[in-house]
Amino acid sequence: MSVIRCVGLATCLAAAASGQAPDRVLFDFEVTGLEKWRVEGEAFGRQPAIGALPGQQPVSGFCGRHLVNSFVGGDAAVGRLLSPEFEITHRRLRFFVGGGDDHRLVVRLRVGDDVAFEATGHDGEVLRPVTWDLHAYRGRQARLELLDDATGPWGHLTADHFVLTDDLLAGPPLSIGPRRHIYVPPAAPGAPRFALNDHCFVRDDKGGWHLFAILFTEPGTPQIDGRLFAHATAPALTGPWQPEPNTLEIDPAAGETRLWAPHVVRHAGRFWMCYHAGGADERRSLLHLATSTDLQTWRRHAANPIVVDGFQARDPFLLRGGDRWWLYYTATFPAAGGHHTVAVRSSRDLVGWSDATEAYRDPSIGTDFGPTESPFVVVRGEYAWLFVGSSVPAEYDTTRVFRSRDATSWAPGDLVATLRVHGTELVRDAAGRWYASHAGDGRGGLWLARVYWNDGLDDDGQPVRGGR
Repeated sequence: MSVIRCVGLATCLAAAASGQAPDRVLFDFEVTGLEKWRVEGEAFGRQPAIGALPGQQPVSGFCGRHLVNSFVGGDAAVGRLLSPEFEITHRRLRFFVGGGDDHRLVVRLRVGDDVAFEATGHDGEVLRPVTWDLHAYRGRQARLELLDDATGPWGHLTADHFVLTDDLLAGPPLSIGPRRHIYVPPAAPGAPRFALNDHCFVRDDKGGWHLFAILFTEPGTPQIDGRLFAHATAPALTGPWQPEPNTLEIDPAAGETRLWAPHVVRHAGRFWMCYHAGGADERRSLLHLATSTDLQTWRRHAANPIVVDGFQARDPFLLRGGDRWWLYYTATFPAAGGHHTVAVRSSRDLVGWSDATEAYRDPSIGTDFGPTESPFVVVRGEYAWLFVGSSVPAEYDTTRVFRSRDATSWAPGDLVATLRVHGTELVRDAAGRWYASHAGDGRGGLWLARVYWNDGLDDDGQPVRGGR
């Protein structure tokens, strides 16, 4: 039985007292089933399910007794549900979704001929809340589409309790849609398969896109891994991506023992790449700079190393804020055996940096890889958002999201969301849409997923009417 508590009379009375419209339950599958839905295929059956179906693990996180569940006949079954049309009368749509993490298993909101939003499960039988900000579509007609076109393990979708609401605190403040594969790096003739890890995107002066990333092989080959950066280009963020000659090979004479985690920004008429260069002592790891005018040829900066820190200080991220640059990276304090942290420094020229302070301290203690991988910071309105991944196997595909009013300080209690991506970069395409990337060991290249903000701001970070 689900432990989720759903909207009730008290909530409606509170809404009325505040002047906002009461929530409108679109589909809860309790009183009415699928009579008015278009049902295709066999996966969803012809009526809502009561919890788990035969052969399925226990299902929880839904409301009441019923939900839609495409495990009818097992993972091999496929099907589609299309709801009756309804008017978008409120600011937000809230619901719960579970099942497989696959772009072929998806809940969609269709507005006219457009897919406005998408969501999928997390390879789990606990339904999780999703909230979409519908301010741009208010007053329009829409339909819900639930699709199961997957036949392998976790090839099913669960969903429940679709509610239109004006509640400004409804649901997590951001979510992502299904991941879609956009690039697989080619392998050299006779070589093992190549893969990508920590990476970055940058646009050139003509509007084209460039990708730089750690290049390694599966299974690992020390003669190749971490010795150069992969480079690819595309006319649009979503592709098609084409490989370019690999760039910036390792320079042992500069003290470099590996090349990891490039991040590229524009500054003073050039492109600047900050990267982890390794070093003989992991407690004194090196962060180096290289510059370029064309994103093809790179020259190391004479001031290298710009930062020496540990343990294995790496995964640099550069952010322009005010009159200076801010450099975030993963480290441990103290340098051997201390807390896993995100460190931050500031600079006016990307060359001379302040002393490090802790922007985030994780409760965990150790060295080497940990739960503060690949820090990324976004500033929207009054908040700064910190995204950190993990190399812990059980959390490898998890990015935690923290929110604070101070872009140099987050605490564990500032956690507001988790996203199912690894080593993520947040990036906006030419139209201003937000995406979260995904890559890593065994992930087969590079993936992108749409990001949906539910923080009261539009994609440009401007307040929308009735926003939080």
